[in-house]
Amino acid sequence: MSEPAPDDAIPTAAGTGIIAYDINDSRAFAVEIRGDSMSPAINEGDRVVVCPSWVPRSGDTVIARTTDGDVYC
Repeated sequence: MSEPAPDDAIPTAAGTGIIAYDINDSRAFAVEIRGDSMSPAINEGDRVVVCPSWVPRSGDTVIARTTDGDVYC
């Protein structure tokens, strides 16, 4: 039997699971990575939490959406 999800868990983008986290960002969401361009640090199938309210610093890994709607990590 699995543990119940915490109240602050983020539903995954596919809606198929829960990712528990300890982040204070009400806009946070999770995505599943497709492709291997960030391997070995981030691999296909990994789920990552995105915090849109955070300001990236030099050296941070970010997820960006282009004006065409393409998404890159």
